[in-house]
Amino acid sequence: MVETERTHLMHTHITPTITDDSDTTFRITGLRLSIPKILLTCLLTPCTGGFLLLLLHWYPSLRARLTLTQTSLSTARFMYVEATDESEVKAISTVMEDEGMRFFQFQNMKYLWAGTGYSLINGIQNARFSDLHDMSGGLSSSEVFGRFLTYGRNVIHVPVPSYIKLFFRELLQPFYIFQICAVVLWMVDEYQTYATAIIIISVGSIGITIYEQRKQSSKIRSMAAASNLVTVKRDGETADIDSSDLVPGDVLLIPKVGMLMPCDAVLVSGLAIVNECALTGESVPATKAPLPYISKLIYDGGEDGEVDAQKISEDMVYNGNSHKKYSLYSGTNVIQGKPSVGEYLVAIVMRTGFSTFKGSLIRYILCPKPTKFEFESDAQRFIAMLSAFAACGFAYTFYISLKLGGTIWKTMRLSLDLITVVVPPALPAALTIGVVYAIQRLQKSKIFCIDPQRVNFCGKVQHICFDKTGTLTEDGLSVQGVIPVSESGKGFLSMVKEPTLATNDKLLVAMASCHELTTIENELVGDPLDIEMFRFTGWEIVEDVENAFVSAVVRPKRISNTDSFFCNPEVLGELNAPEVGIIRTFPFSSDVQRMSVVVKYLHDDDMFAFCKGSPEMISHLSDKETVPKKFFSNFGGLHEGGVPRPRVWVEKTASGHNLAWDPNRYPVIHRIGP
Repeated sequence: MVETERTHLMHTHITPTITDDSDTTFRITGLRLSIPKILLTCLLTPCTGGFLLLLLHWYPSLRARLTLTQTSLSTARFMYVEATDESEVKAISTVMEDEGMRFFQFQNMKYLWAGTGYSLINGIQNARFSDLHDMSGGLSSSEVFGRFLTYGRNVIHVPVPSYIKLFFRELLQPFYIFQICAVVLWMVDEYQTYATAIIIISVGSIGITIYEQRKQSSKIRSMAAASNLVTVKRDGETADIDSSDLVPGDVLLIPKVGMLMPCDAVLVSGLAIVNECALTGESVPATKAPLPYISKLIYDGGEDGEVDAQKISEDMVYNGNSHKKYSLYSGTNVIQGKPSVGEYLVAIVMRTGFSTFKGSLIRYILCPKPTKFEFESDAQRFIAMLSAFAACGFAYTFYISLKLGGTIWKTMRLSLDLITVVVPPALPAALTIGVVYAIQRLQKSKIFCIDPQRVNFCGKVQHICFDKTGTLTEDGLSVQGVIPVSESGKGFLSMVKEPTLATNDKLLVAMASCHELTTIENELVGDPLDIEMFRFTGWEIVEDVENAFVSAVVRPKRISNTDSFFCNPEVLGELNAPEVGIIRTFPFSSDVQRMSVVVKYLHDDDMFAFCKGSPEMISHLSDKETVPKKFFSNFGGLHEGGVPRPRVWVEKTASGHNLAWDPNRYPVIHRIGP
C-alpha cells in the first residue's frame, strides 16, 4: 500500500540532488560512520585542547570528513546536504527507517527513498481535475494508514529551545570562545577587575539575546499551532476527527458557517468566501470557485483527435500556484460557504504540515536563506586586519622577550595578552546590545524583525517601494460614470453619471451581475471597485435563492414593499423590473486579465455571458471590426487623469435551449461596451 502511494503521489524522476518546494536544488551525499576516523578524531581532540571539537561544531563539512565516510544512498545512515548555489547551506541529516520506509528530514521537509534516490514529499502532485473530482468518495481506512505513514501528522511543530540550550549555543560562537580564552588569560595576569567586567557584559549580552530568541520562537509556535475538529468522509461515511490526523486525499467537509483551514485543499463543490489576510495581507475577502470537472476523454485528446491535447494538459493539471481561485490555504479563514448540494462544501486535502502554504512561510522564518551583507564582509575584513596586526605583534613580542631573557611562560603571557588587546573582546557584546536596542525602538513603532542580523543592513535603507494598491493611495473610491458605446458601435457616447440615464439595459445588467460580490450580514464583500460599481447601479443581491440552477439573483432595489424600483423603468426597456439569475461565475484571474459570468432572465429562457477585463485583453478577444474608434485613446486619457484602470464589458448571447457546456463551442462576440 505504501509503495502504491509513493508511486502515485510523488515525482519519479530521481537525480543525485534534491529540490525543495521553492525549486532550490541541493546536492546530497550518502555517509556512514567510520570507526578509524572516529578513533583518530578522539586522539586528536586532547592534543588540540578540545579545539577540534569546536571546529567540528562550526563546520559540518569538516565533521563529515573526520567522522564519516561516503557510501551509496541506499545504505547511507547519514545524508550530507549542500546547496548548489552561493548560499553556503550545509547540513548533516540522519536517515531514519519506519515501516519499511527510508527517509530523512531537511529544513522541516521530508525526503523519501524511492528505490534509486530521494524525492520530496510535498502532497498530491500532477493530479488532473477529473482525478480530484473522482476522489470525492473519500479514502478507505487502509489508504489513510498508508498516507499517514508517508506524510506524517498534519502539524507545524516549532520547537522552543530551553534557556540552557540557547545559552550554550550562543556561548559556542567563535567570538565568545575568544572571550573565554581572553578572560582566562586576564585572570592569570591578575586583571581580575577587567576580566570580571567583561564577564558581566558578555553574560548580560547573551542573556538578552537568548531571551529575545526564545520570545520570538514562542510567538512563531503560537502562530503556527492550530488544531480543531473537522468533518471528513472516510469509508463512505462522515466522521469528526482532529485536524492533525488529516492526510492528502482526504475529503474535507466545510460547513456553511465557515472554519479555519487546517491544510491546503482544492474546492470541488460549492462556493467559499475566504479571508486570506493572515497569509497575503489582502484585507478584501476572496471568492473561491469549485474546480471544473474535465472528463478524461477530453483530457486525453478526444475520440476525433481535434482537441489540442497539449494545451488541455497544461490547463487541466492542478497546480496550487496557477489555480489559486480554486484553492483553500492553511491558516486562512472560510467566512461563509455556499454548498452546491447538501449542508457542506467539499474540498480535497492536497498538502499538510510544513508542505502547506502556511508551513512554507514558517519554514522561511525558521530556516532563512543565508545572505551576505556588505556590513558582515567589512566586519570580517576588519577582524582579519586586526588579527594580522596581532600576529605580527605576537611574533615581535615573543622574539624580544626571549632575547631579553624572559621565561617561556612569561613570554607566552605577554604575547597572548597583546592579541586580546588588539582584537576587542567586548566587540560582540557591543554589537549585540546595539542590535537589541534598535529592535526595541522598532517595536515601539510596531515594526517587528524576525532576523536581527538584518537590522544593520536596514540602517542603510533610504527608499522603500510598495507594490500593493491601497498602501500609498487613499482608501476610498467613487464612480464618476459610465461611457456607453454608440448604437452603431463605431464610437462612444458622452459619460453617463447617473444609472437612471443609461439607455443600454444590457450594460446595466452587466454592471449589476459581472462581479464576484457576496453579502455577509447584509454587507457587500468583495473587490472595492466591484462594490462601488454595483452600488452605482442601485440594484441589490439576493443570495437566498430556492433554485439549484441559480447561485444568486440581482435585481433593481425596491424602495418599499410596493413594486416600485429605484431605477427608472425606461432604463429597462421592455423588461419591467427584471430579476437576473447568476448561473455561473468564472472568477477574475490575473493570468487572463478578465472574469466572466453566465446569467439568465428568470422570466424567459435567454442566457447571456458577460465578460469584464482589461481594455487590452478585451480588444484582443474581440472582432476587430466591432472595436470602437479611439478605443485606447479614450481609456488612456482616463488613466492619465488619475482614474483607476477602467473595466470593459463584452456581451455574448445564446438561446437557453441551445447553450451547452461544450469546450469546443465559443459564442461569437458581437458587441463591445464599456
